[in-house]
Amino acid sequence: MRPHAAIVLIALSGASMLANGGVHSSDHVIASYSITIPDGYVLRDISPPMMDFYLFKVYKKSSKTGCLKIYFGNNPGFPTMAWKDKGKEGQEGGRTFSSHPFDPKTGRMEGLIQHKNLKDSEGAPSPFSRVHYFSDGKISQNDAMVYDQIIGSIRVTDPSWK
Repeated sequence: MRPHAAIVLIALSGASMLANGGVHSSDHVIASYSITIPDGYVLRDISPPMMDFYLFKVYKKSSKTGCLKIYFGNNPGFPTMAWKDKGKEGQEGGRTFSSHPFDPKTGRMEGLIQHKNLKDSEGAPSPFSRVHYFSDGKISQNDAMVYDQIIGSIRVTDPSWK
């Protein structure tokens, strides 16, 4: 069973702002990460029961088309889609990034964030060192921009996991 099951999703107090110029949003905690979801979008836990990972779906309330799925765990199936190139890669503050930015022709995006040396307060490795995100169905360029901001908002929140 997943650690921290009792705190899978806790809404933090107050609202915050995204960098897109004043869109109201709410912060959520998933395992030892925080994520910011703007108003008009929904974060829903779609994790299968009794698994050692979390899977969330983010979608626009008013949209019937594609969504963004976000996996928190250690064994992501990255990449899930066939891409023509290896994408973009980078490093920042103890984490590495691999991404395939939004492709307007296909309406897809995908990426992986890997945190190195995350340990709990007792020194055990983090059960959630990887964050894999991917579009499910065709998404719009506007939604892709919001999804990029959501992914950019993901931070390690528990100091014992940093």
